[in-house]
Amino acid sequence: MYIKFCNFGNYAEEKKSSKFGEPPRTDLSDFSRFRLFRAVTAILSVICLILLVVIIALAMKLQMQSVCPDRLNEGENIDVSSVCTLERCLSIYPQRQVHTSTCHKCGKGWVEFEGFCFLLSRERLTWSESRSECRRRGGDLAVPDQDRVQNFLSQVSKSLHWIGLSRSRSGAWLWVDNSTLGKSNWSEQPGEADCVYLNGEAVPTQSWTTAKCSAVTYYICQKDR
Repeated sequence: MYIKFCNFGNYAEEKKSSKFGEPPRTDLSDFSRFRLFRAVTAILSVICLILLVVIIALAMKLQMQSVCPDRLNEGENIDVSSVCTLERCLSIYPQRQVHTSTCHKCGKGWVEFEGFCFLLSRERLTWSESRSECRRRGGDLAVPDQDRVQNFLSQVSKSLHWIGLSRSRSGAWLWVDNSTLGKSNWSEQPGEADCVYLNGEAVPTQSWTTAKCSAVTYYICQKDR
């Protein structure tokens, strides 16, 4: 006597295959999805690589670009080094903010313009303390007695800074180099206060204001290059 067991459906097929050493069937859709995933991953990797190369190329191009290259579009046959200087760009674009770089000849933190070195402080002091600090650094408070220097300092300061102008005991306005005031850039008629600061946010021709010398604010130092 024996008992015969009957197998039905997929289970029977799998049992039958395994009986003869054959591997069980696997759903081919899993392999299709896996191959599709690998293909999409490869495509995205290539796109990311291309974008990275483009970004690096654009960054290098921006670093190599001159400060005022569009000046050359006017057909001038001139050397680029003589065009893209701070002074020339200020004359071409007087209303634009010009970013200056540190001048190593002047020293760390100083910027060069018109043969002078200027330092915009990061600390607030009284007028006398500011002058002492400028002297300690080898200069004095700034003397913007020329239009180009005045415009330059107004563009780079963008705040309130002491300059080297004060009222003497006789009532005359004198620069720290003892020269008398010529052309002025008052924002209003000078008050009773004896010291002057430059407001970088005002129009350059109307940016000087008087204040008590005991008040504290930023300051601008100036020295020869």
